[in-house]
Amino acid sequence: MYFQAIIWKQQRRLDTKTCIHFRNQACKLRRECADEITEELHRNFVEIAP
Repeated sequence: MYFQAIIWKQQRRLDTKTCIHFRNQACKLRRECADEITEELHRNFVEIAP
């Protein structure tokens, strides 16, 4: 039972690190691609607008 608790704690720690890593990576991509995202949104709105 003791070893199982240790494994669960380690797994939670890894999950948290992975989650933080993906969140940081998403923020970095959003920053780097902000201009492209804005242009794409603008094009989409222009197509939809009457």
